[in-house]
Amino acid sequence: MPAAKSIPDMSKTDESLYHGGELADEVTALASLSLGIRLLNGGITREFGLDNDPYGRPREWARAPRPILQFRNNQPILPSVAGSRSLELLERLETIPRMEPTRYVSLIRACRSYQEALWLAESEPNLAWLLLVSAIETAANDVYGTESSLSERLRNVKPDLASRLEEVGGRKHLQMVADEIAHTLGATKKFIDFVMRFLPEPPRDRPEGSSCRLDWTESNLRKVLGKVYHYRSRALHAGIPFPEPMFRPPFGMKPGEPGSEVPFVGLGTYSTGGTWIPKDVPINLHSFHYITRHVLLSWWEHVLVQQVAA
Repeated sequence: MPAAKSIPDMSKTDESLYHGGELADEVTALASLSLGIRLLNGGITREFGLDNDPYGRPREWARAPRPILQFRNNQPILPSVAGSRSLELLERLETIPRMEPTRYVSLIRACRSYQEALWLAESEPNLAWLLLVSAIETAANDVYGTESSLSERLRNVKPDLASRLEEVGGRKHLQMVADEIAHTLGATKKFIDFVMRFLPEPPRDRPEGSSCRLDWTESNLRKVLGKVYHYRSRALHAGIPFPEPMFRPPFGMKPGEPGSEVPFVGLGTYSTGGTWIPKDVPINLHSFHYITRHVLLSWWEHVLVQQVAA
């Protein structure tokens, strides 16, 4: 994290570096995304002072409560976050000093949302969906905020309105309005375009049969992402959770086969007061987690490339 001012200005609110955690929380969030596993800051257990003691001194403070992980029917919704990992994946953290401070803050915020989603996925999958979408939106806002001005975004999304604003008050008037409505400038399109821009290849290990696989074509994925963002907005603004089939653990047609990438609903399914047909539940949380993690990792690499080019 960029170094904070030693004496902050207490006369105004400043959240430019705020992400809700401390340095140790940053490291665990970065490692969680890099490794694709659940990690949390457990507090201080050893302290290194100015006496050059390489072993430090045992300490215990800022202790975090033990996390609770509950599985439904002993079937994980995110089976891919368990298992062993190579610590070589943490070499990615060595790139942090090369990042521009404001973009690093965006990375930490995205990683924190991703990290929280992994811990909530088994007990509160609806919240996990929201947090994974939020992680992607944080990254998308970083790209859109650094690669195009708000007035350009307004012109792309609403060209007629942009022209009228310029006619009335010129470019300054256009920029003022764009600043006011920045959060509404094509949120769904921005989300979809960002994911498609950094979309990973399909998983290496996939289930057999088209009924278990997510159609990885661009045309279908755009529809799927549009549906996901619609459910995100509806959950936030109307209190309607994501469809229950999208909470279910991935199923396997054969023992040992990779889990399904889509919910199994047959011709239709009913649960907890709702009825859904297949096209309205096109992806499960297991598969969306795969997309989210790899999109964020690709975006991380993209930021670094931009830093070097600059």
